[in-house]
Amino acid sequence: MKTYFKKFNEEFFKGSEFSKIEWFDIEGVYNIYAQNSFYDKVVRITLEDRGTRDHFNGYLVEVISKTEGLIAKKFFQFEHHLEMIHRKSSDKSLENYHAWLHDDKLEWYMSIPKNTEDMCTAIFEWVNFFK
Repeated sequence: MKTYFKKFNEEFFKGSEFSKIEWFDIEGVYNIYAQNSFYDKVVRITLEDRGTRDHFNGYLVEVISKTEGLIAKKFFQFEHHLEMIHRKSSDKSLENYHAWLHDDKLEWYMSIPKNTEDMCTAIFEWVNFFK
Protein backbone atom coordinates (compact mmCIF):
# COMPACT_ATOMS: atom_id res chain seq x y z
CA MET A 1 0.00 0.00 0.00
CA LYS A 2 1.27 3.44 -0.89
CA THR A 3 1.50 5.72 2.13
CA TYR A 4 2.87 8.97 0.68
CA PHE A 5 -0.39 10.89 1.24
CA LYS A 6 -0.65 9.78 4.86
CA LYS A 7 3.01 10.67 5.55
CA PHE A 8 2.69 14.08 3.87
CA ASN A 9 -0.47 14.94 5.83
CA GLU A 10 0.89 13.73 9.17
CA GLU A 11 4.02 15.81 8.64
CA PHE A 12 1.99 18.88 7.62
CA PHE A 13 -0.11 18.82 10.82
CA LYS A 14 2.65 17.55 13.13
CA GLY A 15 2.73 19.41 16.45
CA SER A 16 -0.56 21.24 15.81
CA GLU A 17 -3.94 20.93 17.47
CA PHE A 18 -4.76 18.48 14.69
CA SER A 19 -1.94 16.05 15.40
CA LYS A 20 -4.59 13.51 16.48
CA ILE A 21 -6.15 13.32 13.03
CA GLU A 22 -6.64 9.76 11.81
CA TRP A 23 -5.33 9.79 8.24
CA PHE A 24 -6.69 7.43 5.64
CA ASP A 25 -4.57 8.13 2.60
CA ILE A 26 -5.65 11.53 1.20
CA GLU A 27 -8.35 12.12 3.80
CA GLY A 28 -8.25 12.58 7.56
CA VAL A 29 -10.92 12.50 10.25
CA TYR A 30 -10.92 14.34 13.57
CA ASN A 31 -13.66 14.23 16.23
CA ILE A 32 -14.83 17.42 17.90
CA TYR A 33 -17.45 17.80 20.58
CA ALA A 34 -19.57 20.49 22.14
CA GLN A 35 -19.27 21.09 25.85
CA ASN A 36 -21.09 18.43 27.91
CA SER A 37 -21.75 16.17 24.97
CA PHE A 38 -20.33 13.15 23.22
CA TYR A 39 -18.37 13.38 20.01
CA ASP A 40 -21.23 14.65 17.88
CA LYS A 41 -19.26 16.25 15.06
CA VAL A 42 -16.50 15.10 12.78
CA VAL A 43 -14.02 17.19 10.86
CA ARG A 44 -13.00 15.69 7.53
CA ILE A 45 -9.83 17.15 6.01
CA THR A 46 -8.98 16.30 2.41
CA LEU A 47 -5.82 17.22 0.51
CA GLU A 48 -7.15 18.53 -2.81
CA ASP A 49 -5.77 19.03 -6.29
CA ARG A 50 -7.96 21.83 -7.59
CA GLY A 51 -7.08 22.96 -11.08
CA THR A 52 -4.39 20.52 -12.17
CA ARG A 53 -4.49 16.81 -11.47
CA ASP A 54 -1.93 15.65 -8.90
CA HIS A 55 -0.90 19.24 -8.05
CA PHE A 56 -2.23 19.55 -4.50
CA ASN A 57 -2.82 23.17 -3.53
CA GLY A 58 -4.78 23.08 -0.28
CA TYR A 59 -7.09 21.34 2.15
CA LEU A 60 -10.86 21.07 1.99
CA VAL A 61 -12.14 21.11 5.58
CA GLU A 62 -15.67 19.92 6.28
CA VAL A 63 -17.52 19.96 9.61
CA ILE A 64 -20.08 17.17 9.67
CA SER A 65 -22.75 16.43 12.28
CA LYS A 66 -23.12 12.71 12.89
CA THR A 67 -26.90 13.16 13.00
CA GLU A 68 -27.59 16.10 10.67
CA GLY A 69 -24.90 15.80 7.97
CA LEU A 70 -22.71 18.55 6.49
CA ILE A 71 -22.66 21.75 8.54
CA ALA A 72 -20.00 23.78 6.72
CA LYS A 73 -17.01 23.45 4.43
CA LYS A 74 -14.11 25.69 3.50
CA PHE A 75 -11.12 25.36 1.21
CA PHE A 76 -7.83 26.51 2.71
CA GLN A 77 -5.44 27.27 -0.14
CA PHE A 78 -1.71 26.96 0.52
CA GLU A 79 -1.06 30.22 -1.31
CA HIS A 80 -3.22 32.16 1.17
CA HIS A 81 -1.83 30.68 4.37
CA LEU A 82 1.76 29.57 3.86
CA GLU A 83 4.93 31.60 3.60
CA MET A 84 7.05 29.75 1.08
CA ILE A 85 10.76 29.64 0.40
CA HIS A 86 11.05 30.03 -3.36
CA ARG A 87 13.90 29.29 -5.65
CA LYS A 88 15.96 32.40 -6.23
CA SER A 89 14.90 33.68 -9.61
CA SER A 90 13.34 36.70 -11.23
CA ASP A 91 10.92 34.32 -12.95
CA LYS A 92 7.63 34.58 -11.00
CA SER A 93 6.41 31.33 -12.55
CA LEU A 94 8.80 29.50 -10.22
CA GLU A 95 6.82 30.67 -7.17
CA ASN A 96 4.62 27.65 -6.62
CA TYR A 97 2.26 26.83 -3.80
CA HIS A 98 1.56 23.16 -4.27
CA ALA A 99 2.77 19.67 -3.63
CA TRP A 100 2.83 17.26 -6.50
CA LEU A 101 2.69 13.56 -7.05
CA HIS A 102 5.70 12.60 -9.13
CA ASP A 103 7.59 9.30 -9.43
CA ASP A 104 5.47 7.79 -6.65
CA LYS A 105 6.40 10.59 -4.24
CA LEU A 106 4.31 13.44 -2.86
CA GLU A 107 6.56 16.43 -2.29
CA TRP A 108 6.59 20.20 -2.51
CA TYR A 109 7.09 21.51 -6.02
CA MET A 110 9.97 24.03 -6.32
CA SER A 111 8.87 26.06 -3.29
CA ILE A 112 8.65 24.74 0.26
CA PRO A 113 6.81 26.22 3.26
CA LYS A 114 8.87 27.87 6.00
CA ASN A 115 6.45 26.20 8.39
CA THR A 116 2.83 25.06 8.38
CA GLU A 117 1.85 26.47 11.76
CA ASP A 118 -0.10 29.50 10.48
CA MET A 119 -2.24 27.38 8.19
CA CYS A 120 -2.89 24.76 10.88
CA THR A 121 -3.89 27.56 13.27
CA ALA A 122 -6.27 29.10 10.69
CA ILE A 123 -7.95 25.73 10.13
CA PHE A 124 -8.18 25.03 13.87
CA GLU A 125 -9.71 28.45 14.61
CA TRP A 126 -12.32 27.96 11.89
CA VAL A 127 -13.21 24.48 13.19
CA ASN A 128 -13.47 25.79 16.77
CA PHE A 129 -16.30 28.03 15.65
CA PHE A 130 -18.46 24.89 15.31
CA LYS A 131 -17.81 23.41 18.77
